[in-house]
Amino acid sequence: MNKTLEIVSISNFVCNQINDFNKRIDIALKGISIYESLKKIDDKYIIYVYRIYRELGSLYFQTNQNYLESENYFEKSIILKRKKENIDSLINECITKQMLCKDKLMLYLNTKNNRKLDEAHDLINFIKDNDSDNKLKDKLEELETIYSSIINNNLKTIVNFVVPTHIILDEGKKIDFIYDNTLCSISSKTIRNPNSLLIDGPNLYTEKDKYGIINRSLISVTIGKYINPNELIIVNKEIKQVYKPLFEAIEIYNYFIKKYIISTGKYWTPEINEKMIFNYEIKVYAKNIEIKNIPLSMSIELSSSNNYVVLDTSTIEEIKNNLNNEKIDLWKLAYNSAKDYYLIKDYKNSKIMINIALENFFYSFAKKNLIKHMSENDLEKFLSGITDYKNYFLKDYMDEKSFNMAKSAGIIKDNPPTIYRICNECYKYGKLKITKTQLLKKISTIKELRNEIVHGVDIKENLQYAAEKSIELFEDIFTSLV
Repeated sequence: MNKTLEIVSISNFVCNQINDFNKRIDIALKGISIYESLKKIDDKYIIYVYRIYRELGSLYFQTNQNYLESENYFEKSIILKRKKENIDSLINECITKQMLCKDKLMLYLNTKNNRKLDEAHDLINFIKDNDSDNKLKDKLEELETIYSSIINNNLKTIVNFVVPTHIILDEGKKIDFIYDNTLCSISSKTIRNPNSLLIDGPNLYTEKDKYGIINRSLISVTIGKYINPNELIIVNKEIKQVYKPLFEAIEIYNYFIKKYIISTGKYWTPEINEKMIFNYEIKVYAKNIEIKNIPLSMSIELSSSNNYVVLDTSTIEEIKNNLNNEKIDLWKLAYNSAKDYYLIKDYKNSKIMINIALENFFYSFAKKNLIKHMSENDLEKFLSGITDYKNYFLKDYMDEKSFNMAKSAGIIKDNPPTIYRICNECYKYGKLKITKTQLLKKISTIKELRNEIVHGVDIKENLQYAAEKSIELFEDIFTSLV
């Protein structure tokens, strides 16, 4: 087929809204490629190229996220319209510029490029001057509302999601508060599990329903600013990405929950993390006009197959061995608690628990390691920190009788050894799989901020990073020494 005639055919296909949306885009791009490969095209066929450009701009506009592509093709159609005024009506040009204006407003919000805002303002003025019959009155009012809301910083982002617990508020009514210098609000609606109809009481809310078996909640978080719904951010050491509005909404929700627990005494109400959200929706408003909508997006991949994940044989055997062993390694429990706290963004408790894990691990390690070189009695005295006259550092200045009297009075006390002292004792008897310098450095990093957290000191450091680093270093330590 002649390339010019192929452009005509492509234009007719792309402009036919019955055809598949994505196929129209693909065919349109093919048509543009053919046009750009031609050195020259007869003027009577320019209208078909114009239609492809305009329709492609409209198709990208409808995707509600490819603003740059939409802007590009709308502007190319406008350039052709200037060259050949008679290829389309003035009102259609106004319609094109109305959509182009929305593109530029969204591009400004996502890039803060002031030129886009100025260009949007010019397009609004063009429509005002040329829409003499007011056919675009409603669209124009929308554009002006969005533009003025941007100028006056009067935008809001709303994130709706379901949490696996029951939050009782005044059903559907918002609670306003300031978070990070931004006006925010939260509302909650009860979702009753249809399988729990035999249980009386619409607002069953006790410790027994900690995990939302009876009631869950649909939470709506309103944030008084624009947050790009298409921006992805990394949220944890697993390099998991989520959309920024969801991330910020969860941060705000967890802040709210801390205050909610203090006020209500509902201590069993958990904070949440991104992995606990199965689906959500994001909306952006300029006053009462919705300018962005991402409905019911899945936050994690869910498998619909009938294939179940099973544990491997070695793991099953480890479970059996642990069940038959009455002794529980406290450091392992504390280590897993630290990771759990990290998961729900409780970085302070994560730091505390990993320090508990660290201390318990070294006492356990010392018992297994030092028993090869010390008697049970000496090892017990060392780990208990029992102070006797023989090893007391001030024995040259007091007799044994005075020492015993001071110890009986509680003036001289037993002092369990620090982790550093335990490490020094272990290295007296030979090398370990990790050098002493490396080990002590890792320990010091893990212990950083612990005292500040316990004593309630205001911490300016990045606690997420500190907790994450501490967990990683502890994993390095126990894998090196176990």
